[in-house]
Amino acid sequence: MKNNGVKKTLIILVLLGIFVFSLTVFVRLGRTQKEEQAMKEKDDIWTESPFANEYWNNKKPGIYVDVITGGPLFSSTDKFDSGTGWPSFANPINKDTVVRQTDTSHGMARTEVRAKKSDSHLGHVLEDGPLPTGLRYCINSAALKFIPAEELEKAGYGQYAYLFKSTDKKQETGLAAFGAGCFWGVQAAFGELEGVVSTRVGFMGGSMKNPTYEDVSSHKTYLSHSLNYPT
Repeated sequence: MKNNGVKKTLIILVLLGIFVFSLTVFVRLGRTQKEEQAMKEKDDIWTESPFANEYWNNKKPGIYVDVITGGPLFSSTDKFDSGTGWPSFANPINKDTVVRQTDTSHGMARTEVRAKKSDSHLGHVLEDGPLPTGLRYCINSAALKFIPAEELEKAGYGQYAYLFKSTDKKQETGLAAFGAGCFWGVQAAFGELEGVVSTRVGFMGGSMKNPTYEDVSSHKTYLSHSLNYPT
């Protein structure tokens, strides 16, 4: 009787082991290679190779989400070419989507960036980025999934479409030039007009190179004050 009980226990343990193994295999088959890598990064601070990753040179408009949870992390509007070979961003899309913590691995003191929701390793943040933030979020492509701007609504990220409204159509500009008396006063007036992108004052007409205000005021140069502005 005792032997029968031991056999039954062994059979149950074997069946349970097979079930757990099958479940593990099923879950793993359901993940993409990038998701597997991101899961690995949860427990191991890992950096992919520069210039040999998916998004380092991606210039398309859109947002970058957590490959595990789909949570929005970064926007192409904050992406810049750092020359390092990794995707670099001046800011996260929302400061509450990432967390920072001290990383002392590999004999260095760095600031690690992790996704708040999935707790996966994203990369590091350094203080050598562009103004005004001065920050560079150096991120692994393997931790990200890119959603093109034109697919945001379809993918369920329509609330971020406003970031790319100005890029839907290129702004057309032209150049206009006007003769004016006191061009600083005229420049200020034109600068307040709707549609004026920028203004620049100077002199036009005549043949003198690099004239000064005093030269033109002498009325001997055949130059006149002018105002140029793109519209």
